[in-house]
Amino acid sequence: MRYLIAGHGDYAQGVANTLKFFKDDLNNVDLLPYNNDFEQQLQAYLDRRDPERLSALLDQQEAEVERELAQLRRIQTIIRTKRKLLERGRRAVCGQVFFEDCPPALLILSEPIHSADPAVAAPILYEHLARCHREGWNEGYPFGAMISGKSLAAGRFDEYACYFTQVEHPAAGVPLFEKPAGRYAAICLQGDYHRAREAYRQLLDEISARGLRPVGCSYKEGLWDEIAQRDPAQYRTKISVAVE
Repeated sequence: MRYLIAGHGDYAQGVANTLKFFKDDLNNVDLLPYNNDFEQQLQAYLDRRDPERLSALLDQQEAEVERELAQLRRIQTIIRTKRKLLERGRRAVCGQVFFEDCPPALLILSEPIHSADPAVAAPILYEHLARCHREGWNEGYPFGAMISGKSLAAGRFDEYACYFTQVEHPAAGVPLFEKPAGRYAAICLQGDYHRAREAYRQLLDEISARGLRPVGCSYKEGLWDEIAQRDPAQYRTKISVAVE
């Protein structure tokens, strides 16, 4: 909406100029998305102005500013996340297993899947993405997929336990799963992220060769996806699992 109390400069020229100021001198007014009630709200205030109505008007305008600032902060978070993933994708050496110490991560989980059937998984994914969008939970991370330790050990690399979306600044009351901190084995896959069987096998073989074992679920998450790369052959996906 337009802000009724939003001028700059030497516009303390009396109430008679206020309406003209807001309607005509737009170069000196802070504008946010237009609200058709703008002129009616302004005129209603001018017709019946007093300290109490001014206080109420200021409260209303401050609430609008806070809503816009919250939206801008969310957009800024998404931009920063995308930059971070872009850089991680640039640094990724695909096809090689590596080990890293990871901090905990906060994840919003989908409903359970426990199936390799796309007809089962797809509706759950769509609902998860819709919910994250509807609730404003998206911070710029692509959705990821978890495979249970049991499915991983059995080589069922298409059998997802659930989908997830990572967040760093969750609102109060958001249901969260904490990905544990610790030592992780990981590999970056280049190309179609649905064709990850060889990458999973390479990851597990390297873990075993080092006398380690996987612990818990594996995590598959995008670095360069459809947003970052037009060519599917250049997508980059990270697969990781905690080890001990």
